[in-house]
Amino acid sequence: MLRIFLWPVGFGTPRLVVDRASASYLARACRSRVFSQGTISEPPGYVVVCDDGWDERAVVRVFSWDTGNERRGSGMATNESPGPNRRRDETAALSLRNVSVRYGGADGVLAVDGASCEIKAGEFVSIVGPSGCGKTSLLRAAGGLLATSAGSVEVLGGSALEAQRGKRLGFVFQEPALLPWRSAEGNVRLPLEVNRGVVGGGAESVEALLRLVGLEEFRGARPHELSGGMQQRVALARALVFGPDVLLMDEPFGALDEITREQMRYELLRIWGAEREARRKTVLFVTHSVAEAVTLSDRVLVMSRRPGRIKAEVRIALARPRSPSDERTTAFLDTVDLIRAQLSDELAA
Repeated sequence: MLRIFLWPVGFGTPRLVVDRASASYLARACRSRVFSQGTISEPPGYVVVCDDGWDERAVVRVFSWDTGNERRGSGMATNESPGPNRRRDETAALSLRNVSVRYGGADGVLAVDGASCEIKAGEFVSIVGPSGCGKTSLLRAAGGLLATSAGSVEVLGGSALEAQRGKRLGFVFQEPALLPWRSAEGNVRLPLEVNRGVVGGGAESVEALLRLVGLEEFRGARPHELSGGMQQRVALARALVFGPDVLLMDEPFGALDEITREQMRYELLRIWGAEREARRKTVLFVTHSVAEAVTLSDRVLVMSRRPGRIKAEVRIALARPRSPSDERTTAFLDTVDLIRAQLSDELAA
């Protein structure tokens, strides 16, 4: 088979890179066909270049753009996980090298197998994958909540436990886990009371945090008086109380209804973007929603079925700030379809 490169006329280097498994889908998306002989019909507006030598590590390069003169980059994906020998990005806030997680001892269940990734300071990265593939296990290992069976985790230049002790890590889980007898303000203030005498990297004012998450008027409300979305905003404010540099979020909107979930993803973007770019939190976010991952992220990591490996990395080329209208663009829909194709391969395997 041939390696196929599609360039839109006048737009230079292609921006979307996918693995072999997504080739036929992308060919259809570009209104073209790949024949068994390796030829391709040229879609309008593209220059097609082919060369020989396809192998398992080859890629198809496609640049997807809207009709007219508007340029739309859909993203970039590869089927290579950044391995342990890859040159380390010195600005990485979170570095996982060949991490494996096994439950139940040497003969137990291998949940994660040799996962590697690096996340830059201020970057928003999501993890998606089939149910049970080890997404949560990998996130917990990244935060030092779960011991690794192999490999190493580095957070802000040290260990995850050192980052925990320095209050430089924040956690948000699917369940807000609020104390029912405490008000919203009391729940946000709880870490400060439990850790008296411990000052994190930049402890925040509880009042300022409630204002940031839009709950200033509900500071005295108990959890049962708050909606699910409001409870998660309290949990987010609580996670931010010490001003952590890295935020680990495990399906925080998974239990919410669809409308509230969509609202919360843009609320999270607003909160994350409220800080100056140089001070933005580094976020690792686990989700089952591909659209949510594309909306929020700079990159999306796609995991294989168990034992989980990072099989692909998709760069999101949507401009920030983002809005619900972006979800109707060709660039957004193409990127969602690309990630779903990666996931479909795992379900079909």
